[in-house]
Amino acid sequence: MTGTRDRYTLPDIPEIGRINGREVAAYTHLLLALLQRSDRFCCGTAPAAYTRALLPKAKAWIKKIEDSVALVPADGLVAALEGFDMLHRIAFGCPASGDFTGRCYMAAFEARAAGGRSVADTDLFRAVAERLHQRDKAFFGRPMLWYVDTLERWHKACCRTGAFSGIPLHTALRQADLLLHEDLFAFEGSRQEILKQNLVAHYAGCVLAGDAYDNDGDTLRAKLAFLRGNRRSVASPSQASEAEQRLLCALAISPDIPAHDRRAFALDAEFNAALAETVS
Repeated sequence: MTGTRDRYTLPDIPEIGRINGREVAAYTHLLLALLQRSDRFCCGTAPAAYTRALLPKAKAWIKKIEDSVALVPADGLVAALEGFDMLHRIAFGCPASGDFTGRCYMAAFEARAAGGRSVADTDLFRAVAERLHQRDKAFFGRPMLWYVDTLERWHKACCRTGAFSGIPLHTALRQADLLLHEDLFAFEGSRQEILKQNLVAHYAGCVLAGDAYDNDGDTLRAKLAFLRGNRRSVASPSQASEAEQRLLCALAISPDIPAHDRRAFALDAEFNAALAETVS
């Protein structure tokens, strides 16, 4: 059985040049999972001796990413920065630099414009949308045109049935989740809420289903993101909590995600269980 020290000790900071973008994000995820179990937050259960050094390590990891991000292939930059802003806010008490994230996202967009297809449309759309919502003028040209074209394409694909067809479930869930958080008035007018309700109604069932352990890592991640992003629309609070816990536990043993992610999801599941006990 894993001891207390092993459970709450952070592995050494990895060399960014030797890992991919998803693995960079996995280490960030593990840091966040450990921080939420520390005595800085409610439900803190990790011994103080093992959590005292987390903030300095979080700051060191952020600096490592900022200094070494050029070593990450352009098509992995969006994945690498997942969770980066949240960790920066916890470690330094302020958001991450918009200039830094903007440069990284622009590099990912340029790689895609040059013909690269490794970065998923859903990941790139989320990154471009974030910069546009922040009024980043660097994204007002070709990135904004790509964003509008993609939004229109996704809307056309689901507007009649309230669902996507002919694509993997994890892609459909990601696209639906992104559409649910966009203003679709230009396409739907006053009926946009009806389309969004149809999307939620169609995908809520698979998100809440009890077959989480039969899913691959990408599908589990997409289900969790959809549930967390649309919690109040998908189910009652108790149903949503139960579904989230199932997904977290399934991700904690999923063989096709990075090891740091598995450990982080296990800690997330423990944290949720402890939190549920405090409010019950």
